[in-house]
Amino acid sequence: MLANKKAIFQVRWNLRSYIPKGESVSRSLSESDKQRVVSFCDVDVKKIKRAWLEDYDEKARVVRWKLPIVHVKLRISIERMWQDARDIFAQSNGSSVDNWSRHSITFTFTMIFLILLITLQAVFAQESNDTMKLLLVQAMWRHGDRTPTKTFTSDPFREANWTKGGGGFEQLTPEGMYQQMELGKLIRGRYVDLLKFLPPQYSSSKIYVRATDTNRTIVSAMSNMIGMYGQESNKHEAGKDFPKNLTGWPAFYVPIAIHTLHKPTDYVGHPDADCNRRNKLWKMVMESEEVQEYKNNVSKLLEDLEKKCGQPIPLDDISVVRDPLYIEQIHFPKELKERTPWFNEELYKKIDAMYSRTEGFKYSLFEKPLIVNGLDVGHELMKVRGGPFFNEIADHMDLKLDCWDSKDKKCAWMKELQYYAYSVHDSTVYQFLTLLGIGRKVVVPGLLPEYAAATFVELWLDKSNKPFFNVLYHPHEKSLDIYSVTKEIEGCNGKEYCDLDVFRKIASKYKPEVPMAEYCETDPNDPNNGSAPKAALWAIFVLVFYTTL
Repeated sequence: MLANKKAIFQVRWNLRSYIPKGESVSRSLSESDKQRVVSFCDVDVKKIKRAWLEDYDEKARVVRWKLPIVHVKLRISIERMWQDARDIFAQSNGSSVDNWSRHSITFTFTMIFLILLITLQAVFAQESNDTMKLLLVQAMWRHGDRTPTKTFTSDPFREANWTKGGGGFEQLTPEGMYQQMELGKLIRGRYVDLLKFLPPQYSSSKIYVRATDTNRTIVSAMSNMIGMYGQESNKHEAGKDFPKNLTGWPAFYVPIAIHTLHKPTDYVGHPDADCNRRNKLWKMVMESEEVQEYKNNVSKLLEDLEKKCGQPIPLDDISVVRDPLYIEQIHFPKELKERTPWFNEELYKKIDAMYSRTEGFKYSLFEKPLIVNGLDVGHELMKVRGGPFFNEIADHMDLKLDCWDSKDKKCAWMKELQYYAYSVHDSTVYQFLTLLGIGRKVVVPGLLPEYAAATFVELWLDKSNKPFFNVLYHPHEKSLDIYSVTKEIEGCNGKEYCDLDVFRKIASKYKPEVPMAEYCETDPNDPNNGSAPKAALWAIFVLVFYTTL
């Protein structure tokens, strides 16, 4: 009986690997459908009797036949788990094959019916494509699990202790590589398998991948592409996509180029790339009344941490404590408590809360607008940290609209391009969502996106060739969901497909007036507010005024 219970539990767990408990398979499932799935997953493993199996059968039947037909993969998964449960029960209770043959026949006919459903789904997908046409997908994801970027003086875990991913600080771990590979599979599931938008095999003209100039984001991009285009099921051709009959070449590995820019001047991928203007704006933030008041409230905690860590801990560098402690809990949970006796969960929660609040200031999450000498510091900070990236996303969509049916040679690259991916950081993803005004609504429960969290911006055309955008979110590495969050954006009126002009207006609002290399050298304290165009307009006004005298 014990072995029987274990086997049934494995069936449950296999299904849960497809449907995490408490998490919807798709945001499009109705509440009643979600309850049916949860009810099916939460079977009582102790009731290994025929009565239990009959009850299990009924639950499976309800789920299989009442779920919307568009959830074909879910229905097939449930069908397989149901059949496994029956087979295990039969073997454990000595039932004859004849007694169960009718169930095999039922299963066969069910699978035939599901194949018909898949065909119908393809037809419905085609009908949807006739209504809306997908032109471009831009993806941005946070890297996977990594080693700390730095640590505090008294930390017993030094850089030499971090041997994963090549060793040292700031490296992607094997766990992070796996997270990104799984994300790549999930992305393929949506854009290759479901929407039939991206090609089944890698195409350099249709796919472009860019990473910031750090090992963890570059290796994350490589791992992600292995998930999308490096699996046996992808049916790549030896001799065409990778070397043929070459001893030592990793099976089915298709090399995909990852592009990058110099880190200090990558204003698109790095919100905190070198920028004097941002530094001066941040100084205004740290000197503000709100921040100073908060600093006073946590002063005792900071003093206590300084004693424990053996070094000064500025409020805006609390990550030097929080970052290593967070990661050490993952990789050295037992050793952390043994070698850092002052560490406990209650203290960590306080550190984490202080980190979240301080990080929030970087994203202009103030209790009230921060105005200094007439300057909206929060707005200017978002313009510097997120404006370049947001506007590049917008520019790509406008360029795609200009080029998708053009024969102009200048459009050769963008006309073919379908997928532009950014392998970046939590700060990049969250700053983008903050500019959309949905950061706090989407990233739950923490402030910043978790490992392998991802955002997607889709560009669509309707029948009249009017452009729309759809923003989707993938919350973390344990989720199997990619769901639309567009309806949360102000101006989208609760719709999944939003007028592209809404995106354009946000981009314009946060667009730096001049190229970033020049903009970063402007002084926010200047009367012109660092705006060269304003100064130019004033000069033109003066010139016109005097020429009319």
